[in-house]
Amino acid sequence: MSLLRTRAVLACALLTCLASPGVVATARAQSTAPDPFSFARYTYGALGLTPGFWMTVGHDSNATREQVSFDDYEGIFVPQLESWLRVGRARIIGVSALEVLRYREQKDSGTLNHFNSATLVVPGARVSPSLSYSHRDHYARPTGFEIGRKSRRVEDTVEAKLDIDLASRFTFGASGRSLRIRYDADAIYQASSLREKLNRNTDSASASFGYKLTPLTRVFAGADYVRDRFELSPDRDGDGYRTYGGVEFDPQAFVSGAAMIGRRTFTSPTSGSPSFSGMFASAQLAYANQDRTRLVVGIDRDLAFSFNTNLSYYVLNSMDVGLTQRLSSRLSFAATYARHTLGYNALTGPVDKNPDAREQSATGGLSFRVGSLTRVGVDVDHTRRQGGERWNATRIVAFFAYGTDRLQRLDRPLPGER
Repeated sequence: MSLLRTRAVLACALLTCLASPGVVATARAQSTAPDPFSFARYTYGALGLTPGFWMTVGHDSNATREQVSFDDYEGIFVPQLESWLRVGRARIIGVSALEVLRYREQKDSGTLNHFNSATLVVPGARVSPSLSYSHRDHYARPTGFEIGRKSRRVEDTVEAKLDIDLASRFTFGASGRSLRIRYDADAIYQASSLREKLNRNTDSASASFGYKLTPLTRVFAGADYVRDRFELSPDRDGDGYRTYGGVEFDPQAFVSGAAMIGRRTFTSPTSGSPSFSGMFASAQLAYANQDRTRLVVGIDRDLAFSFNTNLSYYVLNSMDVGLTQRLSSRLSFAATYARHTLGYNALTGPVDKNPDAREQSATGGLSFRVGSLTRVGVDVDHTRRQGGERWNATRIVAFFAYGTDRLQRLDRPLPGER
C-alpha cells in the first residue's frame, strides 16, 4: 500500500464522523433506545466522541483455513472513533475503525482494513427518517464460510429508511438499500477470478407494518424485493422476493433482540441455475440476568452466491450460542459455539457428488477489567471443517481493549464480540 493511500486511510479513520451499526432503529425493528448522544464519553458542545482501540497477539495453526496450510503468528491493532453530532433535531452518528494486521509468514503481512460510515437521523414523535452510507475495505474470507483463504474486497452501502407511527400502536417502515461489492483483480481461488464471478450490485426495497403488543414488544410483517446485477458475469443476474413476519423485543425487556421468519424466492433465467423457493430466517436474541449472565442465540438461513458458477449459489444455515458469565466484579468468562452448513445446487439440479460443507467452532476466553475503560484477557478458538474440504484450526490470542465495549469487527473479533 502506498504511503499516500496509508495517510488517506488514517486521516479518514481519525477525522470522519461515521455511523455506528445498531444505534439507529431499523424500519422493521424500532426501539425505545436512549438518545445516541448519551453514549459519548467526551462532549464538546454539540459534538460527542468516544475513542477506543483493541489489539491481539497470538498463534493460528491454520492460517489459510485449507486442508494443506501452515501455522502463523499474528498481531492485530484496531483504533476506532465513535462520534455524535447534534444539528437541531437531527443527529449525525458514526464510527470509523482502522485495522492493522501483521503476520510472520503470510505474504500480505502488513495489510490494512478500514471501515467508515455516516448516518443522518431525524428523530420525531411520529415520523423518523434516516440516511446512511458505509465503506468497508478489508482483507477477509470472500464468500462467507465457503472459502477459507482471504482476499481483498471493497463494499459500499447506501441506505435510506423511514419509520412512521401511524396511530395508537401501529407502525410502518420502508427502506431502500444499495450494496456494491468489488474484489481485487488478482483475487484468484481454484482458478476462479473472484472479481469476474462475484463483483456485483445488490439493490433492495422493503416495506413493513408493525403492532406494539406492549411498550417493550412489537410484532411485524413485511416484504422485500432484491435485485442482483453482476458487473462482469451478467448471466448470473437474478431477482428475488421475501415475505416475512417477526417479533422485536426492546433492550429493556427480559429477552432483547429480534427474530423473523419468512419465504424467499430467487430466479436467474440466464444462468440456467435452478430457481429457489424456500424458507429464510434471521434471529438475534439475548437474555441477561443482573449484569452477571448474558446468553445470546443467533440463527440465520439465507442464500449466498458461490465463487463456482457451476454451483451457482448455496443455502447457508447458521446457528451460534454465546454465554458471558461474570465470575467476579472484574473477571468474566465467555464461550461460544457456532455451526454453519452450506447446501449447494448445481446448474442442472442437485449436485451429484455432494460438496455440502459443515463448519463448527467452539471458543472460550477470560476477560479481566482494569478500571472502567480497559479489558485484558485470553481467547482459545477451535474450528473444524467437514464436507468437500476438511481441515482443523486452533487459534490462541491474548487481547487488550480500551475505551468502549462497542468494538468494530473487521476481520477477527474479540471474545464475546462474535
